[in-house]
Amino acid sequence: MPHIFPNRVQDLYRRERKGGTSILQLARYFYFPINEAAKRLDICPTVLKKICRRHGLRRWPHRKLQSIERSLRKLCALQAATSKDNNCHHLKALRAKIRELQLEKEALCFSHEVELK
Repeated sequence: MPHIFPNRVQDLYRRERKGGTSILQLARYFYFPINEAAKRLDICPTVLKKICRRHGLRRWPHRKLQSIERSLRKLCALQAATSKDNNCHHLKALRAKIRELQLEKEALCFSHEVELK
């Protein structure tokens, strides 16, 4: 007797077999742990991993995004404290690092061929 899936799950599996799930569709779930993202998509984590690997994403970016967010918060707080001292050189370095982290975050969220180190 074949397994009977709800229509939504069947559609996801059909789309996956056809290669119709894009990394951009998954990007809004990057802020969730992989198990939570899979649950919200109604697929198992293994299928989600296969989709990601097919699109060049070797690791689920949840923890990396959390790390970037935490670093950005710390640097922005430091920037606010430093701006009162008017240390121009130090302030420029902070702004450059903040911009670098923002670009890395955007690349993780919006690039379809991302490789995490």
